Amino acid sequence: MKQRKASSFATLRISTLLAMLWALPVGPVSAAPILLTSGVVEASGYIVYTFPFVGISAEGPGFLLSTDGNESPSFDPRAFPDCLVPPCSSTAIVNLSLNFPLSGTNPFPYDQLTYGGQYYVATSGFVNITTVSTVIGPRAGGEGQTVTLPFTLNGGVHGESPTAGSVDLEFVGGGTLRADYTKRCFPAGACDISVWTLYAVRYDIHPIPEPTSWLLLGSGFLGYAARRRSARRNV
Repeated sequence: MKQRKASSFATLRISTLLAMLWALPVGPVSAAPILLTSGVVEASGYIVYTFPFVGISAEGPGFLLSTDGNESPSFDPRAFPDCLVPPCSSTAIVNLSLNFPLSGTNPFPYDQLTYGGQYYVATSGFVNITTVSTVIGPRAGGEGQTVTLPFTLNGGVHGESPTAGSVDLEFVGGGTLRADYTKRCFPAGACDISVWTLYAVRYDIHPIPEPTSWLLLGSGFLGYAARRRSARRNV
């Protein structure tokens, strides 16, 4: 008899605990970052020592982001290892990381977002691309050199729709970049001293195989959590 009472009491405690947990307020569940499966980031408008424009076209499950290509990129300074004043080294360490904002151009917003079958204007956001550093240097049999490296990507976008309201999404991905460097000469035409000059760069987004996709997704969660904590501190 005593054993039955003890068992009933334990059951009552568990039921009470479950009821208390059920009654606790629960915040909205944050969606996981979208894992990109294809797309391209391409810089354009080459001017000596920089690219003034960059655009992205990226696709994931139920997700498509396309910009007008007029975003202003911020490259790692090592992407342009030009030597403005000789003497110049024949080799260079380059890093092709970059970031850029997404900003719909008003009154003609060409940055478009599709999510869940609904069209939005991508009014704001960001894209960060990270890659490792590598060394380029003298090469026999030619003046040009192509650098091919893996990269990772993360970003966020805010979309506005007159019918569906607003949406905030995060995305992660990765792929392979191709950067073409050529050699410039000091003095011009002599090539006694030469330096590498970046004149074309493109980032192709590819599906990420497992388990790398889980690592990217985990890093996306960590980045999202860090931004949430930072936003709460600033409130």
